[in-house]
Formats: sequence, C-alpha cells, structure tokens
Amino acid sequence: MKNLIVDHLSIRFGAANPVRDVCFQLDAGRSLGVVGESGSGKSLTALALMGLLPDQARVSGELSWGGRSLQAMSERERRAVRGREIAMIFQDPMTCLNPSFTVGYQIDEVLKLRLGIRSRVERRKRGLEILSDVGIPAPETRWDAYPHQLSGGMSQRVAIAQALASEPELLIADEPTTALDVTVQMQILELLFSLKKKRGMSLLFVTHDLSVAGRLCDEILVMYAGQSLELASANAILKFPQHPYTQALLAARPHLGGGASERLKTIPGSVPRANEQIRGCVFAARCEKKFDRCEREAPVFSSASQFNRCFLSKNERGSL
Repeated sequence: MKNLIVDHLSIRFGAANPVRDVCFQLDAGRSLGVVGESGSGKSLTALALMGLLPDQARVSGELSWGGRSLQAMSERERRAVRGREIAMIFQDPMTCLNPSFTVGYQIDEVLKLRLGIRSRVERRKRGLEILSDVGIPAPETRWDAYPHQLSGGMSQRVAIAQALASEPELLIADEPTTALDVTVQMQILELLFSLKKKRGMSLLFVTHDLSVAGRLCDEILVMYAGQSLELASANAILKFPQHPYTQALLAARPHLGGGASERLKTIPGSVPRANEQIRGCVFAARCEKKFDRCEREAPVFSSASQFNRCFLSKNERGSL
C-alpha cells in the first residue's frame, strides 16, 4: 500500500490562483476528509491528483504517490495510475456515466482495460459481484440498463462500482452525495466507508460538511481560499479546533436544542477572490482574533501530518 503526499500544491489559471498552498499526507488505509466552503480549492486539488486539470492550468509543488512524483510521470504512466491505482467518484453521477452505453458495458470496459480480464463471462461475473457489493438489487437487470433508467441514488452506486472495479489503492470521493436526495445521502456515505474498510483502501473524501467528515474520517483537513489551514484527527478537529476558521465553522453549525428564534452564527465578510493578492494570513480579513502581524506575514507550519496555520498555534507563540 502507498502513501499520498501533497506538498505546497498551488494551481494557477493566468492571474487567478484558486489553490495557493495545500499540504497534507494520507497514509495507506486511512481516510482523510477535506472540508471547506465552495471555492476553497477542494475539487481542484482532487483533479490535480488525478491529472485531470485543463491544459492551461499551471501546477507547482509536489504530488507524491508511493514515493513517486505524479508530475514527473509521462502521460502514459499517469494513465496507468489513474483508475488502476487512484480512482475518483465525481459529484454528479450523470456527468461521469456515459448515457450512450449500458451500466454493464461501462463496468466491463474497466475490468477489461484496467484489470486485463479477457474472458467476457468472467468480466460479467465480476461486474455483477461489484454491483451487488454496492447495494444494487437485481444486478443482472441493472447490467443491461442505461444511466437514464436509474434513480440518482442508483446512478451514484453505479459510479462507485465503476470506480471500485479497477481495485484502486486510493479512492477520491468528490462530494459524492451532492446531487442526491437527503434521505439517501447517508446510505451512500456509509456504503462508501464500509467498502473502504472491507477493501483496505485509502480514501480522500471531499465535502463541505464538517460533521459528516468528523463522523466518517480518521483525519480532517480544513481548507480556505485555496490553502490548507488545519490538519488533525477528526476527534481533535471537532472537540478541540485550533484554527479560528475551524472554530468559526463549528460555531456556525445548527444544533439541537436551539430555539426557533435563535439566529445561526455567521462568519463576517467573504472569501478572497482567486486573483486577489494576499500578503498575510488568508483568513485575516474575517478573523475576530487577528492582530497586526496577521496582515503582514503568512503563517507557516512545521508538520505535514498535523498542523495549524495560525500565529496563535503552539509552535508559533514563541515568535509573537
């Protein structure tokens, strides 16, 4: 099993810099929840790992998979890794499933190209087992169905089956329940994490829901304005958040016991634009705990496995 290391990843599109400095490490067999507001760079980070960014994107930093640099790979080598070793589930299953082909054809194609199974009978048998594993009833019937004949929840299960068909070591799930009815969201998430445990995969789970990440993941990475701000165990993030942004996110959650007239807490201000030049901390403009240094310097961190990018953190207090 391989480790994933993302070291100072930045992504530019001309003058826009939507991913400014992302760092994290995902150990083999572990799950990492990547949490942040819309526009925080979560999905772009996932696409960078898959090598699916548009040609005009300029990527800097280091993406390391099993000790090998993903950027240094040729396109042929990258294709061999993509899908076979690292697979991805996208937000909307209807955009990743081809409407012109049956469910069976699309899974069969993965088994043939990625696993090299030559026997059509063996591929069908393996494909039906995968559909059954992801909770699809009567998989023999669904095998010959087209995507438009499936419900949203069923389509997402097929998308998960397609990603798992190549037996990847790392699965990236980019907000896999966004397009689903709320009643089936948790079913899909629990299925995803049970399959992760059963197969011993690593899982990078992109979401905007801190509570869901806390419930299902081993560690949580909090992102804001294209930058990684805090990384710690899920328990530590939920119970002892260190970064002011993480604290503000948790305070803004609705909670049981609140009265009907109680107003939810909000974070004042707005997220910086992707083309905005930021001199100090990216969260300083909205932070209630900021001081002069926050607007002059950018905080750093000393560990790739656990950090808090803030001058108020323990490893920065000595230099205040």
